[in-house]
Amino acid sequence: MCEKLSGRKIEMGLVPLGTIGLALFAMDLFIIGVPPLKIPEGNSVMTASAFFHQAITWRIFVDLSLIGLFGGLYIVPLYALIQKLSHVSHRARIIAANNILNALFMVMSALLTITLFSFNVSIPQIFLVVAVLHLVITALVFVKVPEFVHRFLILTGLNS
Repeated sequence: MCEKLSGRKIEMGLVPLGTIGLALFAMDLFIIGVPPLKIPEGNSVMTASAFFHQAITWRIFVDLSLIGLFGGLYIVPLYALIQKLSHVSHRARIIAANNILNALFMVMSALLTITLFSFNVSIPQIFLVVAVLHLVITALVFVKVPEFVHRFLILTGLNS
């Protein structure tokens, strides 16, 4: 999808698009809250079929799917840029270092989630925290690297 939207080139304008989608659909999961799911009588667990027979679960499914899609629009151009800007002799080490940093941030996010749970923060509220933190960090990055926003405006035709 990134290849089609970018015209077969590395397009940094997709990063803001990805970040907007990530935040919007994470916020929508907060808005949905904890839906009252109906577990069929006599069952202690819900089957996938019973889950998808409830209207609200389709909205959750769409939100999670779109978080995945927009996550791709966010991360693929960044990885492509890393590969393009790194010298071939250092590329594997740079990608490995990036993967280590990603793993570190995954652990930190798990620790943050555990901490939030210890303060009785609900799962929908965690989605809100994630969306807000994502927007704050993104804003800081866009201030430091305005090319992302500039390319986004060109990509969307809003640069007039």
